[in-house]
Amino acid sequence: VCSRNNLSLYSGSGTRYINQSISMTNPVVNTNGALAVVYDAGGSSLYVLGQRTLIWSASDLSPILSARLNKNGQLTVVTQASGYRGAVTVYDSSYNPVMTVNLSSAFIMDAALSDDGHTLATLTIGQNNGAFATTLSLYAMSYTGGDYVPDSTHSLGNGVALDMRHTSSAVWTLSDQGLTIAKRNEDPVPVSWGNRYL
Repeated sequence: VCSRNNLSLYSGSGTRYINQSISMTNPVVNTNGALAVVYDAGGSSLYVLGQRTLIWSASDLSPILSARLNKNGQLTVVTQASGYRGAVTVYDSSYNPVMTVNLSSAFIMDAALSDDGHTLATLTIGQNNGAFATTLSLYAMSYTGGDYVPDSTHSLGNGVALDMRHTSSAVWTLSDQGLTIAKRNEDPVPVSWGNRYL
């Protein structure tokens, strides 16, 4: 549970393990399994919680756009970056940075590392013939060359991505227009909402 000035971690039965004073303008909570990441959207502070304690924190990050954990505790953070339209940094389970992707061709909206830690998925938004276009890109974590280049990219149309989840086998992307399920080396499978409201 997080407010602008307080962060608490509770057990399922209501026992409070953490009660910490913080300072955030736009607190966001994201969970995966037994872990949670709390960050200040547009700010510089981030906290990783689990195992009844505060596991790791940072207060000097570039403005944060999103942060997600996989089930192994590996962290993916999307930030603004000078000279780029966004950057994605992947941290190992000890919270040391192991990969940074700087993007200049489109604005990055979100990113998530697969639960098995093998693939990074990014969501970017740009323009195609004057209309917004959302793109899903997949990067292999085993890449050892210079600048990171996606192994595959998929157009998700002109929908606005609202949320994403990256399991070991697929990327699930929820937009205002539908759900897209993208498996590695396969074309994405869209599920349209039609004219219905989500």
